[in-house]
Parts: sequence; structure tokens; C-alpha cells
Amino acid sequence: MQCNKAVFDASFEVLDERREKMAALAHGALTLLREHRDRQPPSDSELIMEILLDLIERKDDIRQTQEGVYRAAGLQGWEG
Repeated sequence: MQCNKAVFDASFEVLDERREKMAALAHGALTLLREHRDRQPPSDSELIMEILLDLIERKDDIRQTQEGVYRAAGLQGWEG
């Protein structure tokens, strides 16, 4: 199987850009939720948004997946 490193790089770049957009949207939603209440414990919606935001912001998971794909494809010299 012949694999092109540029194709992998472009695919993971798109994933990273989408992750950043999702994180920005999640931050915005969480901020909006917090602005609509005053000194109350976090709502269920806020707690869910915080969990989703934590999952979205895990850049290391994407990098580890990318490294695994490179290894599986037999591509040498992956620097991350």
C-alpha cells in the first residue's frame, strides 16, 4: 500500500481546525450559560458543556492517532 504523507497531514490539519472551531463554540455556549445565572451552582447544562469542552480540547489524542496512522502506513520520520 503506497501512502502519501501529504494526504495524511492535510487530513489531520482539517481535524485539528474543526476541533478548534468546536472548542470555540463550546466556550461560547458555556459563557452564555454562565452569564444567565448569578452565583448559583453549575446547572446540568453547564456540567455537560464542561465535559464536552474537555473532550474536544484533547489535542494529544489527535496527535497520538496521527502518529499511529503514520506508523501503520509505514511512514518514517513523523515529527508531529
